[in-house]
Amino acid sequence: MSNQPSSLLSLGAARQSLTGQAYRKLEEMIATLELPPGAVLSEVQLIEALDIGRTPIREALQRLAVEGLVEIL
Repeated sequence: MSNQPSSLLSLGAARQSLTGQAYRKLEEMIATLELPPGAVLSEVQLIEALDIGRTPIREALQRLAVEGLVEIL
């Protein structure tokens, strides 16, 4: 049994869900060339475009970087 309150668990699940949403949308934008190869974007631009917070965007970008789809400068 977990010692964490259910609200903290819900918050973690929500963040993971937002990270997944950001990941899927960015992956789609890359695959459809909406984000063309070599495009330079800031976190702020992605936050505004996807209407998702900084942490889920960063986590999604890190995952995409591991997969070789983006380069983090």
